[in-house]
Amino acid sequence: MCLLMSIHGPSATAALGRILSSPDAPPFELPTYLIASAFDHPAWPVALAPGTGVLARWGLVPSWVKTRSEALAIRKKTANARAETLFELPAFREAARRGRCAIVVDGFYEYHRSGAASIPFYCHLTGHRPFFLAGVSSAWSDPETGEAIDSFAVVTTRANPLMALVHNEKKRMPVMLGEEEAKEWILAEPASERLRDLTASRAVPGLRAHPVSRDVGRPARRADARGIQEPVDYPELAGLLAELRSLEEPDPA
Repeated sequence: MCLLMSIHGPSATAALGRILSSPDAPPFELPTYLIASAFDHPAWPVALAPGTGVLARWGLVPSWVKTRSEALAIRKKTANARAETLFELPAFREAARRGRCAIVVDGFYEYHRSGAASIPFYCHLTGHRPFFLAGVSSAWSDPETGEAIDSFAVVTTRANPLMALVHNEKKRMPVMLGEEEAKEWILAEPASERLRDLTASRAVPGLRAHPVSRDVGRPARRADARGIQEPVDYPELAGLLAELRSLEEPDPA
């Protein structure tokens, strides 16, 4: 699962510009720091194709949805799309064929179950450098206003060993992509083996995860996005953290 993610505007702008082959991309302003939940349906920067970047709403609304009430209902269920059924489920299959996108982030959050408690972990690359999540997108027209609304879902896959320890109930994780992989994800043929390779569970060089304050789950308290990413000591997690360190992959050469 992936229902909470973060972005650092300046570095995200640069990363989008590189995969869109446009040094001036994107044509919109990004916040300096932002943490947002899928349940708030935030506008988020995504790359749709070379040269095309948009702010799209988190929670995919398929193009075939007919009414605003149907759109509001379905987007509550379409924040994530499982890679294993992406090309099969009616909500996602058209977007998977024609609307693959890359979502720029500098991290995401997953919850670890420890006894009766759920503890949030911030998952990021070393240096907090930006990366991309595989996504699928759709353009929907509101029949009441005529407004065109871009929306997206984050593609998830089976957790790799490190993320399976963090997200130890669902054992899922978003599909993480480097810049060249993001371009491939957007441009590959729908039935290509490369798409299956990109969404397969795999180790991610440089991936790190640490526990953070539970305030990250409270909208009124996560305004200090940068501060809330700082590690928090939970004594009950000492053994888990040691195990996580043993599974960390070094940065790519």
